[in-house]
Amino acid sequence: MEKFTDLSSMLGILKRRALYFLLPAITILVGGSVVVMLLPAIYRSQATILVESQQIPSDLVKSTVTALADERLQVIQQKTISRDNVLALAKKFSLFQDKADLSASELADMVRERVQIAPLNVARTGRRAASDKLVIAFTVSYEDENPQRAAGVANELVTSILSADAQARVTQAADTTRFLDEESRRLTSSLAEVEDEISKFRLENAKALPEKLAFNMSNNERLEKDITDVDRELLGIEESRRLLAFEENIRKTSGNAGFRPPQGQSQTESRIEALKADIATKSAVYADTHPEMRALRRALAAMEAEQKKIGTLQPSSAQANEIETGEKGGLEVQLIREKMAALDGRIAFLSKKRQQSVALSIALKEVISRSPEIGSTIGGLERRRTSIQKSLDEVSDKLAKARLGERLEEDQRSERFEVIEQPIVPTDPTSPDRKKYLAIVLAAAMAAGGGLAFATEFLDSRIRTSAELLSRLGIRPIGVIEFISIRHEQRRKRWRWVAILLMLVLAVTGLVFAVDYFYMPLEMLFQKVMGRIGLKF
Repeated sequence: MEKFTDLSSMLGILKRRALYFLLPAITILVGGSVVVMLLPAIYRSQATILVESQQIPSDLVKSTVTALADERLQVIQQKTISRDNVLALAKKFSLFQDKADLSASELADMVRERVQIAPLNVARTGRRAASDKLVIAFTVSYEDENPQRAAGVANELVTSILSADAQARVTQAADTTRFLDEESRRLTSSLAEVEDEISKFRLENAKALPEKLAFNMSNNERLEKDITDVDRELLGIEESRRLLAFEENIRKTSGNAGFRPPQGQSQTESRIEALKADIATKSAVYADTHPEMRALRRALAAMEAEQKKIGTLQPSSAQANEIETGEKGGLEVQLIREKMAALDGRIAFLSKKRQQSVALSIALKEVISRSPEIGSTIGGLERRRTSIQKSLDEVSDKLAKARLGERLEEDQRSERFEVIEQPIVPTDPTSPDRKKYLAIVLAAAMAAGGGLAFATEFLDSRIRTSAELLSRLGIRPIGVIEFISIRHEQRRKRWRWVAILLMLVLAVTGLVFAVDYFYMPLEMLFQKVMGRIGLKF
């Protein structure tokens, strides 16, 4: 390493290895410069879209689209750069037509690489740190070698995004309204079914409804009281009939020997007066249609008819006494039997009435026993109807709001995307950065030349200086004799430089001819290069 210790050694190396440095450096510099200048210029056309907030206060009308702008933007971005949309875009603007060997997937990937949709975020307060961003705007851009085509594709992307967002919002609002409308119809149908079920159940169990429980119990108490009263009356009538039967037996056996009518009045007249008095007394208690009253009146009519018959015959007083004495017992027995027949009719009537009351009471008790179960069933149906009605009211309220939200989206008065910067035809390319690339090529040329010169010098083991002699052999030279080159060596050195320069010229000439033949004519390439760097000829 003693070769690289001082400046004189470095200058000597540079002088000796100049060709090793210049040859790769010039080759890389020329070739790299040509490649950099031949790189196609890429133009970017960009648009800025603002996320405009809802025009009508949300306290008055709320939108049914609750997704944030960044979420909607991600969905729209995926739809915009989908395979079918990208291929349709490539076909419309003839993108990458010079690469006919590309497959559909490769073509779609190349177009996607040139499409950029980037949001512009600001800090959002009151949110978690992970989502503390709010999209207020975003940019849409496209890069292409042709500036007019770049602007056309960017305009198409902007139009597609705006249309997709408006359509998505209207579709989502319409879907929400449609869902709530279907839910409202379903609940209305369910409510009608429950009300119909309640109506039918109440009709089928009208007598045992809970609201009629007090009335039914009152009727049952009345029936039980009627049955008790009938039983009491039957006991009294049966006792009266037993007494009449006893009196009849006595009349049949003993007659009426102790009976003495009033003086100057016959026995028949006395009985008629007694019957009239009895009828007058019982008419205050019984109606004229009462069986006992009818029996008494029949007996009175029979006695009056008998009296008229006796008055027509006008027997002697002795004969009249005999007739009255003979018929007296029969008439009284007949009157008793009429009373007993009336009581038997009353007993039959009351017995039938009691059977009917008992049957009605049994049926009414069964109805009363069913009332709690029916009330529980009706209560369940009523609770079900109340629940459905509550849900229907809530859905109806939401449906009204959803229809307002749908109208809001159709009129585009909710949150929307608005273009604030239209994509224009770019005048300056965005890539490649030729200055940076040329600097890299220059650095690479210098590094390659320096590296080759350093390597050849490092691998050369010849001793050239007194310091190298002392270092390697340990011999300190007494003096240094300058190198005297003879004419032959000078000629050989000159021819070597000529050969190197000739090789360099041949390499550059071959490169120029290769570019002219395989890539582009030189005059066109010159004009293109001058146009790229901004010079016009």
